[in-house]
Amino acid sequence: MTLPELADLFPWPDADAVRKACSSIHQIDPESLVYDYSILFEGQGVMPAPPWSSVYLERENLLMGESTLAYRDFLASQAWSRIRKTRSLTTILA
Repeated sequence: MTLPELADLFPWPDADAVRKACSSIHQIDPESLVYDYSILFEGQGVMPAPPWSSVYLERENLLMGESTLAYRDFLASQAWSRIRKTRSLTTILA
């Protein structure tokens, strides 16, 4: 299977756009990916899109607030209780 065939594995709203993106991924400069990763996840400067849902859900943009506790309770109710013990994984999954 090739990456462009990914478009055929799921009923995407725009399978042609997915196919086109997958076909052109080899044109991306790896160095730009390292930079983008650093900006997004390592906190170089201002993060344009923090990867934690609580930042968007909490009134004061806090991490590990009420929304995280509610999410942990949901995970526990769905037999994901081991995640309650791993704070960072809970936030990542949120």
